[in-house]
Amino acid sequence: MSIGNFSGAHVSEAGGGGGGGTSDHATLSNLDYASAAHTGFQAALTTGNLTATSPIVLDQTRQVIGGAAVISLIAAYQPRERLAAARTYYVRTDGNDSNTGLVDSAVGAFLTIQHAIDIYQSLDCNGFNVTITIGTGTYPEALYITGRIGTGNLYLVGDETTPANVVIAASGGTTVTGSAVRIDGHPAGSYVYVRGFKLTSDTGAGIYITNGSTCYFRNLDFGICAAEHLYSQGNLQCEGNYTISGGSLYHFIAYYGGLLQLGSVTVTITGTPNFASAFAFSMYSSTLRTTTPTWSGSATGKRYIAQVNGVIHTGQATTWLPGNVDGTVATGGQYI
Repeated sequence: MSIGNFSGAHVSEAGGGGGGGTSDHATLSNLDYASAAHTGFQAALTTGNLTATSPIVLDQTRQVIGGAAVISLIAAYQPRERLAAARTYYVRTDGNDSNTGLVDSAVGAFLTIQHAIDIYQSLDCNGFNVTITIGTGTYPEALYITGRIGTGNLYLVGDETTPANVVIAASGGTTVTGSAVRIDGHPAGSYVYVRGFKLTSDTGAGIYITNGSTCYFRNLDFGICAAEHLYSQGNLQCEGNYTISGGSLYHFIAYYGGLLQLGSVTVTITGTPNFASAFAFSMYSSTLRTTTPTWSGSATGKRYIAQVNGVIHTGQATTWLPGNVDGTVATGGQYI
């Protein structure tokens, strides 16, 4: 018999004829039970919950044949699915999180984006990409994407032609947890792509990445956000044109060694939004590189702040970034 990782609970192997069983302790995850040589097990009882201190008795098929209630065994014994091909999940406002998510219909799609993300994070992606396609509508969610097993990228895709048709409207939480899209510690070498949404938040950011995550974005519409539109404490890259239709404290922040970069794209600014602190901010040895974008439209507020060894690299005049107030540098910050 092999038992791994089942801590706090007493695990017994039911021996033939009800005697000679063995037991062990370990953690609940990654249970590995193999006992093909034994016969005479009791019929399995109804699956359910066990207390951490109750005996947990299993048969050779890893079915529970004895115990009481608290720790759910169903999830504990569920093997992680390993992808053999790329996969697409669908989310719609008329969907249901009890659906499979694999069909673009009311009876096939998920209802919430976060549920689709949670399913993605339960997989071993095995080098294959996962796409979550989101239908027209408003989704009052604060998305949280974190680690998962195996390489492969995640694509969140709304309406790339008219991003305002698919709105992620975060509400409540903090300046971090209330962000429309928060990416925290997504595995190195696997990227998150965010495309075709309008992003708003009444407490946090539009996109907030941290702990070394890498995110690419395009065809977004940044509406009103209480914090910043884009926050990078990882690697945040613009891969295509986008729109700014609402104000925030900052449009860009690069922080604690983060990189935020725009290439040859067009950023369309509508309605003269205000940036209460500054359009661009770099601090603590971070780099904001915006050397080749085209700004269409105007904004109000300070153009930039670079401080505590933060770098804002534009290769342009100090009046180039959107805003109507001169930028500032301090404590080793640079605008170059």
